Amino acid sequence: MPDEHRKHTAEPFVVSNPAKSKDESQERMQTETLCQKLDQAVELLAEIGEHVAKAAPKHKRTFDDAKAAISDLSLLLRQTPGGAAGVHRIMAPMPGVIMRCDKKVGDEVKKGDPLLILDAMKMENLITAPVAGKVVSLPYEEGKKVAKGAVLVIIS
Repeated sequence: MPDEHRKHTAEPFVVSNPAKSKDESQERMQTETLCQKLDQAVELLAEIGEHVAKAAPKHKRTFDDAKAAISDLSLLLRQTPGGAAGVHRIMAPMPGVIMRCDKKVGDEVKKGDPLLILDAMKMENLITAPVAGKVVSLPYEEGKKVAKGAVLVIIS
């Protein structure tokens, strides 16, 4: 039987908080504190990754993927106006490669609109918009590898 790619709709992780904060400056401060902690985690993972590279080189990629995902999240939190309120982050349900991006930053999307295709385990997974809104960030371009949990799209 020939090796064929099957298309199906993957269920991405979606992190959202549509409730508006009463105190925007407090929320911004909490976001910055979280970002600082994420930056510390990236530094720690980089340090651990160097030790792993010497002891067990085949596991270094896991640390590199985690470091990239955490770094991306920190960057995206800083770039998103208002922190987490009203923002929907669509994360990779599994590791894979971005095969196609159907939207770009600034595009308006409706719930169910196709955003991108993630190729994972010889299957093309269609990632769709869980809500209507505007694409705020699309950090990965076609052909890039992503780790499980990597933020693929942010919609506000």
